[in-house]
Amino acid sequence: MRPERHPIAYFDTSVLVKRYVNERGASRARALLRSRRFLSSAIAPVEVVSALQRRRVAGELSQSSFDAILVQLVKDRRYWSLVEVTSGVLQRAETVIH
Repeated sequence: MRPERHPIAYFDTSVLVKRYVNERGASRARALLRSRRFLSSAIAPVEVVSALQRRRVAGELSQSSFDAILVQLVKDRRYWSLVEVTSGVLQRAETVIH
């Protein structure tokens, strides 16, 4: 199936990190990411790098793995739709989830 035919879904940083790091829920997150068009906040890439950097500093992620993930992250970003966080977007999101 071509990616533009997949339904769009919003993914937060916690799901996105699972794309790059093996942890609980990673298999399910990866399956969802493959089956949906990606939508997230414009700050998601920064949050992901921050989360990965914390793992690298804590010794949970090697420098070579961190570097490889950053390369993949840049490639993946070509397929992401990122939404600026404005008061209008936040208000709409609150309406949708209530």
